[in-house]
Amino acid sequence: MVNIPHPRTMARPTLLLLAGLSYLAQACSGPQPARIVCGQCEEGDRFVRLQTRGDAAGPDRRPFAHPPQLSRQDWTLLLRSLRVQRVEEVFPLLASKGAAVEAFTADETAYLSETFVKAFAKAGPNDWVLFALTRKPSPEISELTTGACYLEGEHLHLLLANYRYPVTMPGVRDLLWDQPLYAYPPFYAVATGEFQTVARHYGLQGRLVASGVPDIAVAIKPVLLAALGPKPAAPPDKAGEAQGGPVSGASVEDSLALLQRLKERGLVTEDEYREKKQQLLNRF
Repeated sequence: MVNIPHPRTMARPTLLLLAGLSYLAQACSGPQPARIVCGQCEEGDRFVRLQTRGDAAGPDRRPFAHPPQLSRQDWTLLLRSLRVQRVEEVFPLLASKGAAVEAFTADETAYLSETFVKAFAKAGPNDWVLFALTRKPSPEISELTTGACYLEGEHLHLLLANYRYPVTMPGVRDLLWDQPLYAYPPFYAVATGEFQTVARHYGLQGRLVASGVPDIAVAIKPVLLAALGPKPAAPPDKAGEAQGGPVSGASVEDSLALLQRLKERGLVTEDEYREKKQQLLNRF
């Protein structure tokens, strides 16, 4: 047994040294281990898992709004609202961006929508949902997309640590597979939509990245309501501007079903429900 002196008998330098060692031990402990959700959530080239955030006990951290009342169709609409632009750097201080495109392919959206429902159903108030996706543009290169998402209030937050990051070394792939929030310098930028804001988180899980890790906050209710029907006509001076957010292609029947789900989950009020329902019926 090791006898540890009482703090009153220690010299001040010794106390400072012990405090420093304790801080380093916490900083080097790394992220909490991820937990497998289901068999469907674990595939050879992609996964969705749960993880308790490392700072869950922090005094300024509020619990997440889990589990959410979101269906597979709701997740599809939310994921389709996310867009990215490729960043082409000509010089270190000069970069141009390509056209905004949907962040996830149809197959990726279908996979994430299905597995997010399962993962969030098991998520606790201090868990976020990790994900990793692999694309193979060539036999030698894998493109990895990794990050996490959580719900806070009426917003979906998506931490996009890496997006289609090209990987050729197995060691780098294993690192991102084990730590999806370990970020490398990005090749893509988030194209903010109409119902989205983007913040930056520095030093996430001990990794300091110059550009920060994007935290995309998506307002759930407006995105889902926008899927119920076309937007009102834009003013003449705004007609030529690009509009972000989802484009609705749903039938009236599907839109009515979505509206009913929103009402049952308390995402729309009774007055909003009646108004939107009448607008949909007028489209017949």
